[in-house]
Amino acid sequence: MNLDRWNNILAILKQNDFITTVNLAKLLNISEATMRRELNAMQKRGLIIRTQGGARLSETENHVKYKDDLLFRFSTNSDSKQKIAKKAASFIQNGHIIFIDAGSTTAAIVPYITHKDILVVTNNIKAIIELSQHGINSYICNGYVHAGSGAVFPDDMLFLEQRHFDLCFLGTAGISETYGYTTGSAEDANTKKTILKNSKTAFVLGDSNKFGVTRYISFAPLEQSTLITNTAPDFTIPDFNVIIA
Repeated sequence: MNLDRWNNILAILKQNDFITTVNLAKLLNISEATMRRELNAMQKRGLIIRTQGGARLSETENHVKYKDDLLFRFSTNSDSKQKIAKKAASFIQNGHIIFIDAGSTTAAIVPYITHKDILVVTNNIKAIIELSQHGINSYICNGYVHAGSGAVFPDDMLFLEQRHFDLCFLGTAGISETYGYTTGSAEDANTKKTILKNSKTAFVLGDSNKFGVTRYISFAPLEQSTLITNTAPDFTIPDFNVIIA
């Protein structure tokens, strides 16, 4: 699996209802035979539909599952995610109790934390490993691990309901002017709502690819937290705070 190539193919198909194998190969500077192999592999994952002489984008459940795949998420838009994560980390001070949500951008915060006299609670598998390696005291939520995202969803929300945070850093699957911040599961939405309720200051991290995207369930209106992103969204919502990384 060539993730960068697959990302490029999906991006091209999002802009075109249909594109030929020949044109795709030319755009990505690879042979037609290699492109056919990539398209066949992507079709098996449910990402695209092969047609005579080319391909079109699939919007099946498998496509959604692929976009949630941990490896895929950590490899997508990595430059923007690093800038957003670095900006987020700049708000952390010694003595803070913080929550780091599941997600690739939120996990990227940890290496940029310079004030380490803090306590972190997280439901992020990658973040908990990074926190340990960087000598930062932390708790991980108890519960089951989602195989696609690496998120830990608590069996008992009491663990989070009893804890209070100076800062929280949440991920999001969609940022919509109409529906606010959205995510793909009720478990994730419930976790985020609890964290928001128990946090003095809340940040949501998301790059511009999330703008205009709506997923299964809303977890907060845009004005409930500050968005840290890579470019300003064209939204007209009063009291919607945005920080550009």
